[in-house]
Amino acid sequence: ARAQSYRQYQYQNSADYDRILRKVERELDTREDARLTAKINKVFSPGPVERQQMSAAEVGPEAAIMTVAVVSACAIAQNVFEYLDKDAARSKPQKEIIQKEMSREDKAFFEYLNGMTFLLNAENDPQAASLAVTSLKKSADLGFCGASNMLGICCWYGNGVQKNQAAAIEWWRKAAEQNDGLAQIYLGDRYCLGDAVAQDSAEAARWYRKAAEQGYARAQNNLGTCYVTGQGVVLNYAEAAKWFRAAADQGSVQALYNLGLVYATGNPPNHAEAVKYYRMAADRANSDAQCDLGWCYATGKGVPQDYAEAVKWWRQAATNKHARAQASLALCLSQGGPGVPKDMADALKLFRAAAENGNAIAQGKLGFYYFSGQGVAQDYDEAVKWWRLAAEQGLVDAQVSLAKCCKEGVGTRQDFVEAAKWFRVAAERG
Repeated sequence: ARAQSYRQYQYQNSADYDRILRKVERELDTREDARLTAKINKVFSPGPVERQQMSAAEVGPEAAIMTVAVVSACAIAQNVFEYLDKDAARSKPQKEIIQKEMSREDKAFFEYLNGMTFLLNAENDPQAASLAVTSLKKSADLGFCGASNMLGICCWYGNGVQKNQAAAIEWWRKAAEQNDGLAQIYLGDRYCLGDAVAQDSAEAARWYRKAAEQGYARAQNNLGTCYVTGQGVVLNYAEAAKWFRAAADQGSVQALYNLGLVYATGNPPNHAEAVKYYRMAADRANSDAQCDLGWCYATGKGVPQDYAEAVKWWRQAATNKHARAQASLALCLSQGGPGVPKDMADALKLFRAAAENGNAIAQGKLGFYYFSGQGVAQDYDEAVKWWRLAAEQGLVDAQVSLAKCCKEGVGTRQDFVEAAKWFRVAAERG
């Protein structure tokens, strides 16, 4: 719409504009979705701290629409610049007209699009990132909050500027105070984690709420998590369910799973409702939901008990290297059950995979198998190694086993002080 409004300023011959616009539209239509998505994610990704890739739905409807609009507008802008630069004599007065007729708001948006264009091409042009920062700063100085948010990202990751987390926080704060939802989420994340700011759960919840009220699904999910854990707010399962449901209605798979957790752990629990939401998330490849749905079938909570169905869901999650599912499946296969034949070889492989992924139960079991020599060559040193890892994560059985080894000098040097330490830790845990 903004491009259309500048039509009379940009081109004396409207056919030129239409020709370029049609060319750009063809390019966008024929571009592979995967490539376009990769470019969008590279610019808008919240970074590794979130530990998951956000879908367009999970950044909120406004942000998703804006992302697509920016990519389209950047492509148009690139072609406009190429067109104007072909005729220097004509382009200079036309650019001056554009600048003169633009409002402050439009100039800010124009510089933002210019900056985004450079960012999208930064992978092919070493200077593009610094040029992007220059344009984004002009836009931010003119009051465009989206530019302040992007400057926060650039400063945080060192794109186009020297990495400066303090500066990133200030840019995000500026954008957040202008009601930019993404900046509010980023700022909430920093306070939640105590990352470059003092950890403050109440402040995190405050910023999540502001973004959640604007319809950002990730903020709604995060705010729901605050209510279900009581971090920064008074613990309130009903309020948690409200925000999880709002995020789930926008397609957030994580919120569907979290909604299942609320029902499963409520007072009283509603396992049938929990299964309903676990299944919805599991069908969308959420490994946590697949694992918990497996346990519902294994224990008969909310569904008829069915070990074969439990194994099916655990195996799906285990394929994605979900440690808890790997351990759950290994436990089932090591014992066998109705419709599930015992398979010790497969169980040991899964216990090892889960143990290497940090699962304490699997580490404890692997220690037991090495100590007893069941399914593997007996190796006391290896048993102690795995028990120590499990004990450090709080697994009481492993703490007791490790204490006994320290007391007897089996698999490790005899150390009564170390043995007493682990006996005491286990005793204090009951």
